[in-house]
Amino acid sequence: MKFQLCAKKHWQIMTLVLLAVLFLIVYSWLYYGPVPKFTSPDETANYYFITHFANNSSLEVPVSTDSDIGKLITPRSMIVRDGYLVPGSFLGMILIYGLVAKIIGIKLILFATPLLSVVAVIFFYFLMKKIFSKFIAFISSLLLFVLPPFWYYSSRGMFHNIIFVDFLIIALYFLVCALTAQSHNKQWAMVSLAGLFIGLALITRTSEILWVGLVIVVIAVFSDKKIFILQWLTFTIIVMALFVPIIMLNHQLYGSFFTFAYSPSTISEGPVIGPAAAATNTTLFLKIRQLIIPFGIDIPRAADMAGNYLVKLLPWFSIGFICMLAWLVRKLVMRILVKYQFINAQSNGPFTRAQVLYAWFFVVVTLWLVLYYGAYTFHEYIDKSRIILGSSYLRYWLPIYVFSLPLIVLALENLGQLFTRKHWRVLITLGYITLFTLFSVASTLQDPLQGLHQLKKNIRNEQLIAETVFQETHVQSIIISGFADKVFFPERRVVVSLPSTPGNMSSAAHQLLDISDVFLYYNPLDSQTASMMEILSKQGFRFEKISTFSDDGTALYRVWST
Repeated sequence: MKFQLCAKKHWQIMTLVLLAVLFLIVYSWLYYGPVPKFTSPDETANYYFITHFANNSSLEVPVSTDSDIGKLITPRSMIVRDGYLVPGSFLGMILIYGLVAKIIGIKLILFATPLLSVVAVIFFYFLMKKIFSKFIAFISSLLLFVLPPFWYYSSRGMFHNIIFVDFLIIALYFLVCALTAQSHNKQWAMVSLAGLFIGLALITRTSEILWVGLVIVVIAVFSDKKIFILQWLTFTIIVMALFVPIIMLNHQLYGSFFTFAYSPSTISEGPVIGPAAAATNTTLFLKIRQLIIPFGIDIPRAADMAGNYLVKLLPWFSIGFICMLAWLVRKLVMRILVKYQFINAQSNGPFTRAQVLYAWFFVVVTLWLVLYYGAYTFHEYIDKSRIILGSSYLRYWLPIYVFSLPLIVLALENLGQLFTRKHWRVLITLGYITLFTLFSVASTLQDPLQGLHQLKKNIRNEQLIAETVFQETHVQSIIISGFADKVFFPERRVVVSLPSTPGNMSSAAHQLLDISDVFLYYNPLDSQTASMMEILSKQGFRFEKISTFSDDGTALYRVWST
């Protein structure tokens, strides 16, 4: 009888826990079997350095040469400095997962992000229940499990962005608990846990420190129940303590304590290769500027990208998103009019202080993230005009997707109130959840370009290519790989690109041949390798075909000088 009463009272959380177990299996699907090849240089670099740190307690990997030509022999998302290969991105994830891997083993670390994500969904439910209602929290959490960007990057767990969002959700829950705690001791505990998880979030994605900091400051100033100065001081000390090893490692690896932002050299090379080269900045002004607006401001482009990735890519999500924005803008404007007595207060309807604060946070943070990342161009697919599921915009805008869900559900709930019959309101909610789930599953798994099913096939194909290449080459071989560097590293040394001018390219190729045997992995769809092969051929280099991998001409060539 007690179990039945408990189940009846807590059926929502019990349902979410069961779904969490299911989605832990679903999110981990990509990593079943042998250690996979990753489809992104960021994933490859993170896993490589997590493994190295777990085994050696170091983030520096010695390389054979630190000469200018030696620096070419490195994959993307890494740099060579002072004779060592070091990470080219934020260090927090590597340290956190490296420490965890020392305990549970390297293989199991691949399942850490799926586990963290399903735990974050449970915390998301409790967080939204405190701000909205049990109904809105439950529906929002159901949608979060199948939200394509969240699902997609929980499955590709070697990215910083998803664990940043996971930690942030948990931190906000503890912060809200601190504001609603009835006892002084509980408030201290909640503030300390909030500081711990905010710190963990920010050391994984330090570029988000401005808007996260703004949220914390506004909560501190405008919350109904104040947190004491000493408690905020404890919160700050915990956050700063987590940054101490990051700051020390920044100085050790890059020669500067503060190298958190995207660097100018990084931005010119491609998306999110990391902050490592930030030490090249010579003034405090430049460092502050690159932290605040590393890509500059381009409002038309940002608006265009927001239209592509917040509206066009996921139309079933965008229906709710647009309805939510329209309803939210109306609600916030009406509240301002009521406050200044332009209209009667009764016409505005119920909207709690916490919900108003949440809504304003969402609007401001959305505008910030759209402007911050929308100004930059990410080239992650051969056809640059395609709107793809694996775009960096999805992971950089994860907070927008995730925290929009309760507002979408709230907007739908208000839309349902237009109908007098209760069953119509139920049908609208169930219909949206059903359509959202069906289309999300289809998109995330079956997207023909970069869905998880296609990704799994691509990974398996790249593993087969790598096995063949490793049989045809020796360990010290150098492979001019283009964007296939992630396929051959770390088993082989790779060169992503050579100097662009024919004379410099020829000189670099000769120097590489002086170091070791050189091969070129030719992919006709990769214009970079095709161009290098054409230029080197004109410079007198000879290419001997070793293996062919597909009918389109993808092949491995041995490079010979004249």
